[in-house]
Amino acid sequence: MKFLKHLLAIAALITGFVGMPAASAATCSLTANGGQPLRAEVNISTITAASDGSPGTVLATRDIPLSNLDYTCGTNVNAELRMAMGTGSALTAVENVYSTTIPGLGYRIRWPATTWWPNALRCSATQNGSCTITPTALRIEFVQTGPLAAGTMAAGTLGTATLLAPDSSSNQLTALRVILMTPISIAVKSCAVTSDVQVNLGDHALSDLAGKAGSPVVKFPLQFNCPNPAAVGITFNGTAPFGYSTSGLIENNGSATGVAVQLLDSSGFMGVRLGKETSLGTISGAKTVNYNARIYRLPAATMAAGTVDAFAVFTLNIR
Repeated sequence: MKFLKHLLAIAALITGFVGMPAASAATCSLTANGGQPLRAEVNISTITAASDGSPGTVLATRDIPLSNLDYTCGTNVNAELRMAMGTGSALTAVENVYSTTIPGLGYRIRWPATTWWPNALRCSATQNGSCTITPTALRIEFVQTGPLAAGTMAAGTLGTATLLAPDSSSNQLTALRVILMTPISIAVKSCAVTSDVQVNLGDHALSDLAGKAGSPVVKFPLQFNCPNPAAVGITFNGTAPFGYSTSGLIENNGSATGVAVQLLDSSGFMGVRLGKETSLGTISGAKTVNYNARIYRLPAATMAAGTVDAFAVFTLNIR
């Protein structure tokens, strides 16, 4: 019975307002471009980047010219454009950047002028209700947000701007669509080491090393293959003999004493600076970089016969 009484009370309340004017409803419309929404068409076929590139790195940019956008929601009615990112995107840790379906890849949209999406622009009511955004370019940037995965980003809507009158009941119209016209292929820069990295320094008598800096140098190649062009740096790391600061020295783990191994650059004269990155330039396809090594006599130590066994680790930084 309580439910019935509630219904009757509402019926009486509605009856009391019979004859009063209904709430006004704004009717929004686009008054340029034949009344059709603007379209920002994005065409990018491929993005290639390093998997471990820095978050915030802009990988691709497009500036898309747009004509003026004229609109109204009626005389003396405030109109508003609400810009929204594509369905399913989420804010990332990079400023103004939203996620895509590809791990490590995000995007951001700027329009008009310096307005980053999502946002809202209100046009104050005027006597004739006309509002205009002058011709300008929409910028879209694809940005690395973390470790990047290879894959394909599907074509589709990246964002929309919707026109409505927020102060009254109103129809809502799409004023602008940002559309990725074709899928984007995401390629991750990678390089492979294709050479044997074992170096044989040969057999030597103690007398061969007496009074000398070390044994003759032995050249060895490091061969790389980068399917996609990449800026590559290389860093060698190893444990130097205690108390020695000569570049490129790596302690001997074998039974011989008073000696170490020295890594040298392609000239065979300059020791490699351990722990310091050296640029190999841009590698596209196969490339060979030559280095040298030798047994190094430690000046302040007494030599004794035995084996020489040392190792270094090199790291490629692919950008």
